[in-house]
Amino acid sequence: MITKTDFIRFRSCAKCFWLQRTRPEEFPTPGLSSFDRLLAREGQEVECIALDHLADLIGSSSMAKQTTFEHGGFLARADAVDRRPEAIDIYEIKASTSYQEHIIDICFQRNVAELAGETVEKCYIVHLDPGYRLENVLEPEHLFVIADVTDEVDRMACEVLASMQSAEALLDQESIDETRCDCRHVGSRTRHCSAFSHLNSDLPDLTAHDLPRVSSKRLTSLDEEGRLAIDAIEDDDVTPKQRVILRALRSGEAQLDKAAIWSFLDALVWPLHLYDYETIAPAVPVSRGHGPYMTLPVQVSMHVLNEDGGLRHHEWIAAEYGRQDELVRMLRETVEARGSILVWNKSFEMGCNRRMADLLPAHATFLADMNDRTIDLMSPFQQTYVHPGFRGSTSIKKVLPVLCPNLDYGEQAIQDGAMAMEGWTQMIGARDVRRERLKSELLSYCHLDTLAMVRILERLATDVGWSALPLIRYQ
Repeated sequence: MITKTDFIRFRSCAKCFWLQRTRPEEFPTPGLSSFDRLLAREGQEVECIALDHLADLIGSSSMAKQTTFEHGGFLARADAVDRRPEAIDIYEIKASTSYQEHIIDICFQRNVAELAGETVEKCYIVHLDPGYRLENVLEPEHLFVIADVTDEVDRMACEVLASMQSAEALLDQESIDETRCDCRHVGSRTRHCSAFSHLNSDLPDLTAHDLPRVSSKRLTSLDEEGRLAIDAIEDDDVTPKQRVILRALRSGEAQLDKAAIWSFLDALVWPLHLYDYETIAPAVPVSRGHGPYMTLPVQVSMHVLNEDGGLRHHEWIAAEYGRQDELVRMLRETVEARGSILVWNKSFEMGCNRRMADLLPAHATFLADMNDRTIDLMSPFQQTYVHPGFRGSTSIKKVLPVLCPNLDYGEQAIQDGAMAMEGWTQMIGARDVRRERLKSELLSYCHLDTLAMVRILERLATDVGWSALPLIRYQ
């Protein structure tokens, strides 16, 4: 049977789909990541709330939940169906704040339903309203938008049906050409299928895929010329911003613009505040003033470095949802009246501060001042300090092991932001020993994030000979 999930996987990479279905022992379907598990739980919560209230929201007494349609090799399960004597309406519930990316999902369901003999009159996608804000109690009639997507589904029905038939025909094949899958022309390695190495075994380790924001058009043209390998790519093949990354990858040597790095470092004002937030963004808001997927901090780590090399660490973690006021009060006690504030990827932390200012207007001036003083420690690593070991990335998880190999996220119980989200959610529902263990793991992870920034700053200054950075007294 081809389910909706199978079909989406087929459309992502047909050859990988075939390998996973026909040789699952060699090419198993990847397990869920921490982020995937988090999204799955969010989706289940949204679906439960929507299904509990959908009949009332649409004014129906004939709504059926979780209706299955089956025809030939296809199986579809609609979240809800409003059945009338002459036709049915299909409702697909999505834990997202828009519907556009889900048209194919409901189109697949409608096609299977019609193949099974149903007459489908209307198709609806029920999704979260991004403008909703929680007041005293959750109001499902305002939390959800019920979008009529029948016209969009009509326009795509034939194309999706043809694609479904192609998926069915592919599974009937005993063998396929196991080379050159469609992911070959997708830039981000995170979007490559799990069988990419097998299906593209002709490619070397370093390719154009390691260039940031490389376009599908560029990958296709390079591939047609047999020049996907990094050492075959010329400077004129890439954008000016990609050029320095290309040179680092091609030469195997770090590319440093010492004058630009000096300029960056000279702009710093003492003391230096290096901080990092860990956040949550629940689909269903749980605190007053919060909206769907509103990203807000529940944890902060801050290292304060003085001009004499003294280094102090401060940290805070929320015991439950909706404690942003406590967080800001901690910041007000920690952040000095002057001095630069350094983060990694400033758009994220500054966005959190703007959202907290909206929630907590009494602190708006302080948070705006923090943003005005914020400097992005990631910025030198975009163009002026590029190392081949970064593999075209500016993520601190890629930069740190290259510049400071003695610091390792791999030894942490929590190793990334998604795991931190999951860990904090588990912590507030846990008790006693398990709660304290999770709290300790979260604090350790966030502490490493800001300690990593201190060590990276130290390495940056050392590599360009910036003597204004004092000998740091680590504790």
